[in-house]
Amino acid sequence: MTKNPYKGPDSFTVRAKREGYPARSVFKLEEIDRRVKLFRNGQRVLDLGAAPGSWSLYAAQRIGKTGRLLAMDLKPLDTVLPIHATFSQGDALSITNEQLALYAPYDVIVSDMAPATTGNRNADQARSFELYMRALAVAEALLAPGGHFVGKIFMGEDFSAAKQATKTAFKEERTIRPEGTRSVSYEVFLIGLQRKVDGKATITEAKPLAPLPEVAPVEELPAVDAPVDAPVAPIHDRDAPPRKIAGGTPRTAAPVPGGRAVPGGRAGAPAPKGRTATKHATKSSATAVPAKVHGARKRSVL
Repeated sequence: MTKNPYKGPDSFTVRAKREGYPARSVFKLEEIDRRVKLFRNGQRVLDLGAAPGSWSLYAAQRIGKTGRLLAMDLKPLDTVLPIHATFSQGDALSITNEQLALYAPYDVIVSDMAPATTGNRNADQARSFELYMRALAVAEALLAPGGHFVGKIFMGEDFSAAKQATKTAFKEERTIRPEGTRSVSYEVFLIGLQRKVDGKATITEAKPLAPLPEVAPVEELPAVDAPVDAPVAPIHDRDAPPRKIAGGTPRTAAPVPGGRAVPGGRAGAPAPKGRTATKHATKSSATAVPAKVHGARKRSVL
């Protein structure tokens, strides 16, 4: 009986779980990135067919908090993505899907999509070719000039056509079979580098996006039990008459040139030369209050 090579975890699966990734496929993207320098800080990335989320997690880490990533899949995504990455459930291969353009134009578009295999190699290869070409069409529509594309495809009679289509759209085409690919698999990855515009490849530096705001945790205040008819404390009325101060005369807000008022000043008194109105207000606002001395008679400091 032939042993199923997909049954049971291998070293890549064990390592992926240890490092917090849901699938071993993350190491395929890691190798591609290492060999062709896909990612950098501040990029906009689109992950087509993102579930279960390993590629999205890796790419989000590489582009940093100043970048943006959109992960799209027909299936729900259980993996929690960082704050600068967004998941949208929908058709990742429909170029009319407005959700796909959330962060467009993109600097990098990746696709790890593969058809559900039937056991018929020719049929599986044909369906893989169709998925690749549709992903390539999304890349041609949404990539920025100079952007990069990575797509999975099964080797078959249509492979040369996919390779040629990639060469037409990009300045450079490369075929990579990562080390993490299982020995029995006939999948490879076609990489298109530097998206062409009008037949010419251009390289553009994406402007970094503003970092997302840090949201501080909200502390929940303890509940206060108070009667419904409890009196409400009066709010200070700024138009109320000036309050009398013990041992002194009522103070008013004195107008100064420019229409500003100096708290604690005398009405009509100009601000002293060489000092700002703020400093004058600070000194003038020090009012005298009765001083209490232990064992002595009460005196007022005026």
